[in-house]
Amino acid sequence: MSKGMYEIVQVGVSQRYVVYLKDESGNVVLTSQYRELKPMCLNEISWMRNAGLKDSLYEFIDADDGGLLFNVRATDAHVLGTSPVFRSEEERMRCAEEVKRLAADAEVIDRTPEIDLTTRIHDVLQTHAREVVARAVNTTV
Repeated sequence: MSKGMYEIVQVGVSQRYVVYLKDESGNVVLTSQYRELKPMCLNEISWMRNAGLKDSLYEFIDADDGGLLFNVRATDAHVLGTSPVFRSEEERMRCAEEVKRLAADAEVIDRTPEIDLTTRIHDVLQTHAREVVARAVNTTV
């Protein structure tokens, strides 16, 4: 069993979500695309767990600047994650093997703050929800 982790964080001014697959030393071996909602990240992780084990879903890329990297794609071809950039084929292949080793059973660590979504609900709905809860509390007492 691996000791890697999927780490969910929020980045940038827009506080979008991203998932990092990290090895035991904390090195990032795969970075997801940016997502607007945390549930999207959880969905991506479940796809990464499966796709990370399949050689056919790895896309190896030679960048114009000489860097080497790879993408792991879902079966519908969207990019689940991208590796760091490497200078040698050996480093890139070592990282791909790490992803294969870690992907299936890495622990999920959520580093994002808890969000009070009630601030996103229209005032009328908030008022109604409070009234319903108050009535439910009063009838059970």
